[in-house]
Amino acid sequence: MEFFIQQIVNGVLLGSTYALIALGFTLVFGILNVLNLAQAEMVTWGAYAAYFLSLYLGFSFPAALVGAILFAGCLGILVERLAIRPVSNPFKEAEHLSPLIATIGVGIALQNLAIRVFEPKGTPFPLAFSGAALDLGRIHIAGGKLSAFAISIIVMGLLMVILYRTSLGKKIRATAEDPQAAIFLGVNVYSIFTIVMFISSALGGIGGVLTASIYGIISPFMGASLGLKGLVVMIIGGVSSLSGAVVGGILLGIAEALIIGYISSAYVDAVVFGVLTLMLIARPQGLLPSFK
Repeated sequence: MEFFIQQIVNGVLLGSTYALIALGFTLVFGILNVLNLAQAEMVTWGAYAAYFLSLYLGFSFPAALVGAILFAGCLGILVERLAIRPVSNPFKEAEHLSPLIATIGVGIALQNLAIRVFEPKGTPFPLAFSGAALDLGRIHIAGGKLSAFAISIIVMGLLMVILYRTSLGKKIRATAEDPQAAIFLGVNVYSIFTIVMFISSALGGIGGVLTASIYGIISPFMGASLGLKGLVVMIIGGVSSLSGAVVGGILLGIAEALIIGYISSAYVDAVVFGVLTLMLIARPQGLLPSFK
């Protein structure tokens, strides 16, 4: 029984990172009506930004994390301005294919750039959490995972406060509901699109830094794996549901931890896509309703 509870705890800690990444997908799809597949590379480049700031400029973990947030956010703005905005029309719901292809191309370009600039086989990550481990009876929680979980919860809480307790959040939700009506109400929807891309990309960057800090290694391919799981979580939770992304991330993390603990890590991806297939059959709209 202790082992089962231990794996549940591990799954919750792991799932919080998945939820962060999935929230980035959900925000962009819910507001820009675009499935941004370049989001996965925000994970990679956010982690590498923290790596550079720490190794070459001597930044501490908090400073490097802030730098990674700013870098990933600004990179997201560039993607929105150069790849999404020229080929999308947020006022037409059917306009999906062109921006989807554009973000795929940007994602491939960013991944190949990372391969050329950095070590393809992976590089040790110089930043690590220094928090003490927590023992609850026979349940052990590593300090790094606990710190990453705490940061994830704080970030998700701040996001909810912004969306539901500020005037900016009202403008974001109004734009998500009806961009044309938002314009008539005086909302600069293109500024909102830029802000949303910054936030979503920053979430990916945070997820990359936290994951690299836990496992102690980064590679140009880390975003592909984490981004794919974030996309699965978004679909499971509901493509425009922020709360669904959080719940879906936790559930996916628990499922992975149980599979690793009781069967084998070799079957993790099979379980991930098996869960996705069953979800699409049983409840294609996702677990929870849209945040709009």
